[in-house]
Amino acid sequence: MKYILPVLLAVLALGLLSSSPEARTRKHPAITQSTPPQMFIQKVADSNQFEIKSSQIALDKSKNDEIRRFAQRMIDDHTKIGDEFKAALQQANLPQPSGDLNQQDQAVLTKLQSEKEPAFDRTYAASQRRGHLQAVQVLRNYSRSGGNKALKQLAAKTLPMIKEHLRMAEGLRAGRNLSARR
Repeated sequence: MKYILPVLLAVLALGLLSSSPEARTRKHPAITQSTPPQMFIQKVADSNQFEIKSSQIALDKSKNDEIRRFAQRMIDDHTKIGDEFKAALQQANLPQPSGDLNQQDQAVLTKLQSEKEPAFDRTYAASQRRGHLQAVQVLRNYSRSGGNKALKQLAAKTLPMIKEHLRMAEGLRAGRNLSARR
């Protein structure tokens, strides 16, 4: 429950991290005022949970210091986002999302667990880039046209951090040194 916002971000990342490249680049349906808040809530929760779990796997498996620093940052930031998300849900008197990952996200985690170096680092970095790109889209759309004021505010507040995560993930893919700003 405390990982709800991180889960949303993870869900966004998860959609981009699916097992096939075609599935990873699928876009979520547009978020509009008529989109039920529960749909947005579940996307955020799934995304956030995926980010945390995939990054925990990266800490266990990767020997690359840059990947490990990035993974720790994702765990720290998405845990914080999850706490803020949970508070926003309570403020808006909305139910907490299910704590289960969807099948697609679970499949990506399973794939990451079976990958070996150096393929693991490439797969993890690519999934983080795609996931954060998708999270940016979902948060941007909801912050502009979502129907719940508290969730819109949270989406707007979280968007800059997720954009920074995307920039960092793109740097991982390009092999640039990522001195993560706090």
